[in-house]
Amino acid sequence: MNRTEEINYFNDPRTRAARERGQIFTVFLDDDETVLPTRFVVCPTCRGTGTHINPSIDAGGYDPDSYHEDDEDPYLTGVYDVTCYGCDGHNVVARVDESRCTAEQLAAYRLDQDAEAELEAACRAEICAGC
Repeated sequence: MNRTEEINYFNDPRTRAARERGQIFTVFLDDDETVLPTRFVVCPTCRGTGTHINPSIDAGGYDPDSYHEDDEDPYLTGVYDVTCYGCDGHNVVARVDESRCTAEQLAAYRLDQDAEAELEAACRAEICAGC
């Protein structure tokens, strides 16, 4: 895998979803860990189908011209499908129900999300730099 393909693979939303699967949403308020209220939503990774194409196949790009007209394209027939990395095939994922959070919980959650985004950006920058 060359450097560009590696960057594409790790930035692919399907690959990132695998890191988020099974996440429990907690924040620290007054030195106590608080579990946030959640709700289930249709998985944004597979759009509720429970499967998606393996990102190892197309994260570096896909060339539909590599198949002849008389051949059936395995990409389109589901040959490369895998169980969804986001929902593990359950079609739904838990998300914080912001409408049921207190203002204090919501502020702490948003701070955590900002810190997580900064860490993710730093990790991507390290990958791009070859670290």
